[in-house]
Amino acid sequence: MRNNYVKKILEFVDKAIEGDNIKYVHKIKADVLEIRTSSLLGSRKIIYEFKVIDEKVYFYSSNEMYEEATEKSFFDEMMSQCQDELTK
Repeated sequence: MRNNYVKKILEFVDKAIEGDNIKYVHKIKADVLEIRTSSLLGSRKIIYEFKVIDEKVYFYSSNEMYEEATEKSFFDEMMSQCQDELTK
């Protein structure tokens, strides 16, 4: 993964979670950047995979496909992960 892609993804994540006091760590795995964070509702670890396609940031969603990353779509994904945790 190219350094400018890592920077682009991290800028997106930082902006998307700004003010939410969410801490994360990242790790490069081949062509994806893995973001690990704790669930918003508990201590379960959640892993998000990001990549850049045609200069746009995408994340692998619970719909089992890469979706273009917008603040709304990523927020919806985080809420989906919380909903999954509540139903388990």
